[in-house]
Amino acid sequence: MQAAEAAKGLAPNQPVLGASAFSGDDAREATVPLHRSVYGYDPDTATYSKTEDGHRLADAALGQPLRIQMVIVLHTKVSVTSIVEDVNGAPGLDYDLDASGQAEVYSRGKKATGTWSSAGRNAPLDFKLADGSKLSLPRALVWVDVVP
Repeated sequence: MQAAEAAKGLAPNQPVLGASAFSGDDAREATVPLHRSVYGYDPDTATYSKTEDGHRLADAALGQPLRIQMVIVLHTKVSVTSIVEDVNGAPGLDYDLDASGQAEVYSRGKKATGTWSSAGRNAPLDFKLADGSKLSLPRALVWVDVVP
């Protein structure tokens, strides 16, 4: 990410084009209990950091906390599979990403609600805000947290 920013002449915390400007409620923090994740907003960089199980995730190459410009919490149907995932015998989970559902979007300290949809297995996900406008993803780190 840092190399790409440098190649484009962008400062590390400079906003990039392509991010939808949406209004919403203040969101200095987003919590996803199922994944024991907390996303904390830093107004100085206009990004979110991610903490999971009390540990802040970092970019291993840079040794710095992740700078997530947009967090999307995507809600979908989850099915238990017959696949054994680990030595304890836990069954696998299948997250249906070939359908549609609700989403919360966090960006620049704001939270908006909307929907997501997919036209099929090989199609990209499409995001819309609650007012029906298309959500443009930024050309920066976007983190999608998928939950039931």
